[in-house]
Amino acid sequence: MLVTASLLAGGSAGCELFGDTSLVQLNVYASHHGRRDQTGEIPDYGLPESKRTFVNDLGWEINVSDGYFVITGATLIACDGAQHEIHMPRGPLPEWVNAADRDVTIIGGTELPEGKYCEMVVEYGPYSAAVAAESPETPHPIPSGAPIEGMTIFLAGVAVKDGVNVNFNLVSSDSRIVKDKLRDGDGTPDEYDIVADSGAHKTTAAKTYDRFFDGIDFSTYEANAAQINAGLMDILVAETKTYHGTTIY
Repeated sequence: MLVTASLLAGGSAGCELFGDTSLVQLNVYASHHGRRDQTGEIPDYGLPESKRTFVNDLGWEINVSDGYFVITGATLIACDGAQHEIHMPRGPLPEWVNAADRDVTIIGGTELPEGKYCEMVVEYGPYSAAVAAESPETPHPIPSGAPIEGMTIFLAGVAVKDGVNVNFNLVSSDSRIVKDKLRDGDGTPDEYDIVADSGAHKTTAAKTYDRFFDGIDFSTYEANAAQINAGLMDILVAETKTYHGTTIY
């Protein structure tokens, strides 16, 4: 899998001794993909840096020409309940939906003690250029240049059915915290055993993008847009999953 940003040290790389506890570097990434099909496979909905195309449950062909999910924080939680905040030296991450599915972009990193880790918290919130500019390192880019200031979710494009084209802009400025069990790459929940002698450690916060279009009849989209937007954050919470490593399969 291609890693779209270099590894980021939330502290020094490798491990060091703090009292009797070995500290281990962990880096956290973001990713996205289409929802698994009935066989558990992840579909291919488009090339990197291109639109995402699929059909919703009401037969509309959805073409997402531009989209973002904004991550403002993350925390790793040990199985004993200890919490370890992830440092984000480049500030909030505007994750671009049109980047290649299942590729990863770094959120940040930290050093934490060896042990078993069971959950990860992901914080979503509105993008702020002012907050990003205060970051100690160069802020993450907004690849398409979309005006996402104040937005947490942004999905734009066109829906097509029976010769009818409907432009859409699904937008939410809500904030929400998601806590999810850490999983293996196939989606099975499993604790993550972090030890100092096993190389680099990584976790990934992934989410689907096609689920947001379930149940939308675009023939009545304009009348229902406000209601649709009001439900977007609940979908993002439900569709966020956290994984060991950076490989989702």
